[in-house]
Amino acid sequence: GNIDYIEKNRILKALSHPIRLQMADVLLDDECCVTYVVNALGISQQTSSQHHAILKNSSIVYPEKHGLKHAMSLTLI
Repeated sequence: GNIDYIEKNRILKALSHPIRLQMADVLLDDECCVTYVVNALGISQQTSSQHHAILKNSSIVYPEKHGLKHAMSLTLI
């Protein structure tokens, strides 16, 4: 088959950190607000932002805004 190994490598690299893998796991069921993810993982807002940026830049999650709340959704799976 015609497998895009470069794309798969990019995704796997982005998910290779335990926090980013946990973030993706939290988002498997539904989109979540950033505050929920921060509290669910017991991490700081700054740590969440750094890891969220990596996931977003890898097109694994995409940001959503609902009024004043910032949420993220999983684009894969």
